[in-house]
Amino acid sequence: MSEADKILVALRSLAAMAMAGAFSVTAYALAIRLAGRGSALRRLCAAIMSAMWLATVLFHLLIWFGQFKLGMAVAAAGCLLAATLQWITPLEEIRRQWAADVARFREARRRLLSTGWRRAGFGIVLFFILLALIRALLLPPLGWDTLTYHGVKAALWVQQGHPDLFPAPGGWGTKVLLPGGSELFHAWALLPFHSDLLMGFVDFAFWLALGLIIIQFCRELGFPSAAALVGALYVLFIPSMRMLVGSGYGELPLMCGILGGLAFTIHFLRHRDPGSVILGLMAFGVAAGIKTHVWPALAWAGLVLGTVVLFQRREIRQNSRPAFLFGVLCAALAVLPWLGLNLRAGHPPLSPFPLRIGSLILGESTPTFEVYHQRLDVVPGDPAVELAAIQDIFQQPFSFWPHNGLLTLCLALTGLVYVLRFRRFGAATALLLAGFIGVNALVFWGPSFTVVRQLWSHVSGRFLLPAVIPAFLLGLGWLWTRPSARRVTIAVLMIVALIHAGYSTFFGWAEFARRVIPESAAVLAILSAALYALLRFNRRAWLTALIVIASLAAALTALQKERDHLRYKALKQSMVLHWMENHWADGAEVLDDPATPRHLAVTAGIDFNGDNWFLYYFLGRRFQNTMTYISPTRSGRILDARSWEELYSVADHRLWQKRVVNAGVSHIVCLPPWSLELEIIKRRPGLFRQVAGDSATWGVYTIRPPRPKRSEARPGSR
Repeated sequence: MSEADKILVALRSLAAMAMAGAFSVTAYALAIRLAGRGSALRRLCAAIMSAMWLATVLFHLLIWFGQFKLGMAVAAAGCLLAATLQWITPLEEIRRQWAADVARFREARRRLLSTGWRRAGFGIVLFFILLALIRALLLPPLGWDTLTYHGVKAALWVQQGHPDLFPAPGGWGTKVLLPGGSELFHAWALLPFHSDLLMGFVDFAFWLALGLIIIQFCRELGFPSAAALVGALYVLFIPSMRMLVGSGYGELPLMCGILGGLAFTIHFLRHRDPGSVILGLMAFGVAAGIKTHVWPALAWAGLVLGTVVLFQRREIRQNSRPAFLFGVLCAALAVLPWLGLNLRAGHPPLSPFPLRIGSLILGESTPTFEVYHQRLDVVPGDPAVELAAIQDIFQQPFSFWPHNGLLTLCLALTGLVYVLRFRRFGAATALLLAGFIGVNALVFWGPSFTVVRQLWSHVSGRFLLPAVIPAFLLGLGWLWTRPSARRVTIAVLMIVALIHAGYSTFFGWAEFARRVIPESAAVLAILSAALYALLRFNRRAWLTALIVIASLAAALTALQKERDHLRYKALKQSMVLHWMENHWADGAEVLDDPATPRHLAVTAGIDFNGDNWFLYYFLGRRFQNTMTYISPTRSGRILDARSWEELYSVADHRLWQKRVVNAGVSHIVCLPPWSLELEIIKRRPGLFRQVAGDSATWGVYTIRPPRPKRSEARPGSR
């Protein structure tokens, strides 16, 4: 990294901190207005929900008008903060409430660390948290789905500033039609540096936020703080949850939205607080924009909430109904723009799901999507196959893959029985939770998940988390009411959580990581302790802020340099969540030079397994490479072919070559499986030169410049 690059990273660090600060203060100001009478933890969870909603809505506003750029984002966040301070919550009130909340958190910390055993336990948890943070900061994204579409969508939004992604057949052509509610959070992380420097940190932040939200969820149900803390620690280290940190997948923000929405909805059902209606629906709207398979359960939650608002006493209804309608509007602002993007691209809004009402087409499928769900190698409803899937999803603690844990299943089944005891929670809360858990479970065990559930059961447990986690926490709450079982429950849960933490934390470490990560953790701990000591003895606020800003800017600059150094070493040797194909890593590395942008054309072989385009790394470490797909058909129409015969019948080799040259393509990236374009390239060695690949199933090719005609030859060159 040159000196100019270091200065640029430092300046971008200041912009990132300004944007993050504006978001944080704005979200906290909204939390004061919507949850001001609650506990400090409830207010913090409200701030998290508000921040997620603000990030979602502001992203939609900027991206829709083609202005998702760093300067515009900083300006928009600043204007949002100014408007909030002027019309919603004054700065003086924010300062006063923040001081009170900090005092409460300090008192909670004092009670938490009041004994030697508690301090020892806290030290162990902090050790695993520190390792999770360091690995997320040092390693680039390594999740399969992140490299095929999650991260690609986020990077293209940052690169282009607008939402229009290039069309293509296969898995990519289907995935671009799905909502990108989790990808937008990663897009915010990619924006300041035009790199994935902070992408893993976003996962880590959502992981920690989820722990706080779980505690608040349990407290809304009336569970003791100790039970809530034990439940949060156990859930955070479930392998399918812990291994998501650094993967770039969407389940962490999804679970924050779901559990946060449930927590505030339950608070409204028990206390009739209008602000909780708004917060709950905001959270549900964010969750709906992340994963479509939770839509039925979210619809159930909205139905229960709306029914309670409609049929409660008149004096309460007069306050709750406007809040409910405003919350519905907030939810719509979070999710409806995704449907609008499909319309903007020329597709029905609910594509790729085939849905019509009479002659009204609401969604259209794609051939890849249809064939993927109509495979002959799955047996829907086969008892032996489904039982094997259950065993893979809920494994014993010493398993290496991202399972949900056998103990989790046991307590979740207990929770399903416990939730039906209406007298404990009230009928509305019991119906909300029972229906939410049941609908999510039915969706996962339904036909739409048959392929995922049966063919990739060992990595599909994350799709069941929206049902399993609330049920598990209910089961824990029931056991906590049994004094004779309480100590045994704590001991077993903490032992299993420790085993889960060990296996999931050290999963996929390469040889270099065993040296780099502990060293980096030690350096971070020492520097953090030194900074804490320095700030503790300094009483000047402006000097404290200056020290923190300068330290963060220097740390981010050094971190960017180290990540660049480790980038392809990690890609070739490390794993996050599960195994991933990386034979193409050399090809991506060859094309990754920030000083030399390339224009790439990618090819599509027929593969109905879903996602086979590992495009993320080909965009480059600073997203300097642009990318497109050029159809080989005579008409130029993009064909999502069901067979080789269908594709060959409409292909034109010469027209494809001409389009590639006219588009200014510098390199062609041919990823497995074998594609028609790769066959064309093999037939024209005079036009295409291989720069990476195995010459059989994949390769990276550059286009040779055309030889000058004889009449154009330079004088004297003969």
